[in-house]
Amino acid sequence: IYRQMDDDSKAYYRHLISVSAKRRNTTEYELSKKYLEESRAHSGPVKNHIGYYILNDTSITSKKTAGGKAYITLDILVPLLISITLGIFFKNLLLTLAVLLPLWEISRSLLLYIFLKATDRSYVPALALEDGVPDKGRTLCVITILVDSEKFTLEHIDYLEKYYLSNKKAGDNVHFGILADFPDSVSQTAPSDAVILEKAHGAIDFLNKKYGNHFCFIHRERSFNKRENSWIGRERKRGAIESLCELIREGSSESICYGLDAERLSGVSYLITLDGDTKIMPGSIRKMVGSMLHPLNRAVVDSDKKCVVSGYGIMQPRAS
Repeated sequence: IYRQMDDDSKAYYRHLISVSAKRRNTTEYELSKKYLEESRAHSGPVKNHIGYYILNDTSITSKKTAGGKAYITLDILVPLLISITLGIFFKNLLLTLAVLLPLWEISRSLLLYIFLKATDRSYVPALALEDGVPDKGRTLCVITILVDSEKFTLEHIDYLEKYYLSNKKAGDNVHFGILADFPDSVSQTAPSDAVILEKAHGAIDFLNKKYGNHFCFIHRERSFNKRENSWIGRERKRGAIESLCELIREGSSESICYGLDAERLSGVSYLITLDGDTKIMPGSIRKMVGSMLHPLNRAVVDSDKKCVVSGYGIMQPRAS
């Protein structure tokens, strides 16, 4: 696995080994040898990877745990002690209560700044995926929008082409689409719906003919909402994503997919969702999928608890 990782991840492993070796008063060679022996003594996709022992070395984790406890303690005590001191000084109990929340906001911001500066950066290891995203990492990247006009819809379909071209190194196992809902209406359908769909489908056909079958347009019919007394997309954006996941997993849902056949859609393992005003950076899709496919990050689901107990089921990159 180490050979398949990207350069940043390899450098991060070497950095942690260097830090741990200094704290343990041993050599990097001896510590690396110990990690390697431990990984070879175990089986399974996680514990047989040397990174598991590098990232979970007590010399690393104990410092993180201590830092977390110190932050929580100071976050509670600093504003509380200052507000009590002010109350005693001015002999006013109401003052203590009045300044507690503002002081907490101020101290919290200062503590966050100090701890972020003093804490070592954590890094999510990733595979390099030099040959592109493999079949087991097939990914669908969708822009979630409310399609209220032809112009707005076509503008965002143009974004799909840009994202495809800026992430071509990700390979043929990455697809792009619009996850659309129609605006609220007094009826289940509106006169503009059919026109918008016709234009959208035409634009998707153009992209698929130009670049191959990598693009799709997904929408669903409105449902009547009694509380709002209107026809809307069920559960709005959350409902649209939920319905798309059901379509990928089960093969059918209230969502209608145009442009990608059922076989390609059913093979999707990862879903990237973007807002209409969110841009995805060149090469970032391969990086994100590489992170999710790394053995230490793969989601392990407890069948009894029905939750992810290790790895990541959802990963949110930093937005800037």
